Amino acid sequence: MVGLAVGSSATENVTGESKHVVKARTIAASAAEKLFSSHKYFLDFLKSQSPAIRSAAYSVVRSCIKNIPHAISEGDIKVLAGTILGSFQEKNPACHSSMWDTFLLFTKSFPESWHAVNVQKTILSRLWNFLRNGCFGSQQVSYPALVLFLEIVPSEAITGDKFFLEFFHSLWAGRSMSYSSNADRLAFFLAVEECFIWGLRNSSRYCEGVEAIYHFQHTLINEILLGLLWHEYLLAISPKYQEASFSSCTQGESKNCIQNIHKEPREAVNSKHSMEYEETLGKCIIKILSQIHCLKHDLLSAFSLKFQADCLDIFQETECSSQNVLWVVKFIFLLDKYAVQKGETWPLLDLVGPALKKSFPLIETLDSPDAVRLIVVAVTVFGPRKIIQELMCTGVGTRQFLQSFTDIIIPCGMPLTYLVNREKVGFNPGTVDGDQISVLAILMEKVRERTRKSISRSGSCERNWQHELLDLVAIDVVKASPPFGNSDARFLCAVVGGEFEDDKVCFLSRNTLTFVFEEVLRRLMTFMVDSPFAWVQDVFSLLISGRSYSEWRLESSSNLLDMAHFALDILNGSYFCLNTIEAEGELVQGILATIFIIDWEFSWINVSEPKLDEHIGKAQARLTFCEAVHAFRCKITDQFLKSFSVNSRKSLATTLIQSIKCIAFVDYRFDSDNFISSCCQWAVGTFEIFCQDEVEEQRLLEQLLSKNDSWPLWIMPDTAGARLQTENMDLQHYIMFSISLDIQTGRSVCFGNMLEGTVNRLAV
Repeated sequence: MVGLAVGSSATENVTGESKHVVKARTIAASAAEKLFSSHKYFLDFLKSQSPAIRSAAYSVVRSCIKNIPHAISEGDIKVLAGTILGSFQEKNPACHSSMWDTFLLFTKSFPESWHAVNVQKTILSRLWNFLRNGCFGSQQVSYPALVLFLEIVPSEAITGDKFFLEFFHSLWAGRSMSYSSNADRLAFFLAVEECFIWGLRNSSRYCEGVEAIYHFQHTLINEILLGLLWHEYLLAISPKYQEASFSSCTQGESKNCIQNIHKEPREAVNSKHSMEYEETLGKCIIKILSQIHCLKHDLLSAFSLKFQADCLDIFQETECSSQNVLWVVKFIFLLDKYAVQKGETWPLLDLVGPALKKSFPLIETLDSPDAVRLIVVAVTVFGPRKIIQELMCTGVGTRQFLQSFTDIIIPCGMPLTYLVNREKVGFNPGTVDGDQISVLAILMEKVRERTRKSISRSGSCERNWQHELLDLVAIDVVKASPPFGNSDARFLCAVVGGEFEDDKVCFLSRNTLTFVFEEVLRRLMTFMVDSPFAWVQDVFSLLISGRSYSEWRLESSSNLLDMAHFALDILNGSYFCLNTIEAEGELVQGILATIFIIDWEFSWINVSEPKLDEHIGKAQARLTFCEAVHAFRCKITDQFLKSFSVNSRKSLATTLIQSIKCIAFVDYRFDSDNFISSCCQWAVGTFEIFCQDEVEEQRLLEQLLSKNDSWPLWIMPDTAGARLQTENMDLQHYIMFSISLDIQTGRSVCFGNMLEGTVNRLAV
């Protein structure tokens, strides 16, 4: 009814039915005014113990303010001001939406109401406490309202510098309440971004004269952007990065005022949300910088100088840690993602370019992988020509660019001899520095990318790309024990190649490449032989019988899963390289057969999990890796196998079929029907992926049904091909025959019964 009071003021032209509408609105407005007055502005309801009643009361008061503002006298405003403007003491998030709506509308409609209260005590102190407590849980409602709050605050009621510093420090102190929810975290950083830019854009509201505005804007940048956001970014990216290695981010007491603010978040950002927190924080900083650039380019200078100083500090450290350079590497990638790819040029011209130019004389004198990493990342994001232009402070032609790149960048970042210590790699296994491997991985990926493009254009792959130092590093890395570095598998994939079908370049010698895949097979087999299932171990014994690797010593360890994952990571990144080493028949067949058998174990765990009993603990621990192997096995299609020779395919298919025959009729003391059914499925899967035509189907079927010591007597091949010897049995005799058999033969009939339908389906 209160809403109906909003009518047209032009009543002169209304006639007929419209007059009744106006009359109804007038009556409704009058009734609302009486309610508003008689209930003392609903203040008692705003103080109710019930959150639902308080929320409803806020909504009613807001409706009255919106629809019958003329009914609210100056005296009413003074009475309402204390309650509405002091509403930030409301701690129940269910009330906050209606509370904010009422507060904002009341202030916008009656800005003079702020003069009726003690602003500091009634409004600001409660607001600071509200923000420090993360809005008491209403982040997604309250944070978007903050920029609207700044818009309607009467400028004469606050002191600009002091108000904004208190505002941002209180807001920042409450950020730890938003770590548990991605939506809360995004709402927080969006509010920081919006409110910060609003403060810069509207500085003239609080300052008079160019000098005062300049001082206000630089105070916000120094105290908030640098003193809070940037300082937190450095700590979040590299928790071990000491404050002593930073350049002074702020002056005087501002540095002291942020010390306590960082303590809790430094612990929080190491939680499971740290990666998301780092990127969201970095994105917020970059979006602020982007808008500063659009607003007033000169304001970027303070951040630019700080960025340059922090980059220089990395290389002035006596012991330069990769943790220190990590922040700038990640920040450059974020600049690329959120600014450079959108066509913005300030990241290079105002940040990275000046920072590299200032640090480059020192970088040239250092023997540090961090210098290489920074150069490589900068060249990757901005391109070599632009980096050269920034270092030389001038545009360059093609010939001058190539010469400068050779003279400046290559000596600083590309030589393999710099990255590899021949003595350490050759004679002290396990001592290759992780930072060097990380940088070398990046470099080799770039070389591989360029090489692929070059070969694609020329159509030739005759050049020898191998290097003995890469062989030494690859051998050392693949032989290493856990814990593995983040870039170990990445480096091996970069030098082995084969991630894509047309990637045929390998940077390793034939012997080293074979050694790498032997280590892959060794680790997969170690995982396989550690299976809790006896049938997997029986298949393993069959697999190694008579093979060159039958004498390998495979010892289980506490790092078994880490080693298996490491091997699979290498396979995932060098999938098509298996074709390259097909000549090593036993090796490739051993790897693929092991993958198939671990995939069988994965399917068996899923089928029999409720009945595993004593095996359940170990099976579940293996399940994650088995699932990853299953995903890799799905990549092995019939099209992929066509790239192998006919003999290789035949040999692998035979190995898998013999493995199924080895285990199908052994009593493993668990659910035999389910196991036989699984064996049938594995057999059918083998037929489907390896048989290219009917001839291959018939050959493989004859191998499956051929008689041996453990295979049933009632299955035998004849001149017309393999067949099940049950044609003369009707269903009743077939069942009676099955029941009369001993355990092993009974399992055979069950297998045959299941398989017969499968064979018929294949024949169709």
